[in-house]
Amino acid sequence: MGRKLAVLGDYRNPLVPRGHVAANRDEVAKTHEALRKEFSRLWLAECKDGTGFRSQMKRFDNTIIPCRERAKELRGR
Repeated sequence: MGRKLAVLGDYRNPLVPRGHVAANRDEVAKTHEALRKEFSRLWLAECKDGTGFRSQMKRFDNTIIPCRERAKELRGR
């Protein structure tokens, strides 16, 4: 979470090179993808797929997807 907030601060700072911000956003997405995969594995080992599980997966996606999209936009500038 701290890394995510630091990257957001870099994004808002016009002095930080956009390529650096894009790379950091990709790293945040990559970290959350790994955490999502591990969380899913652990959850499904003990519980069924249900509303709670899908809600947690959506929380991961709510970080991963925007980070990937913004990184792509920043590289296109």
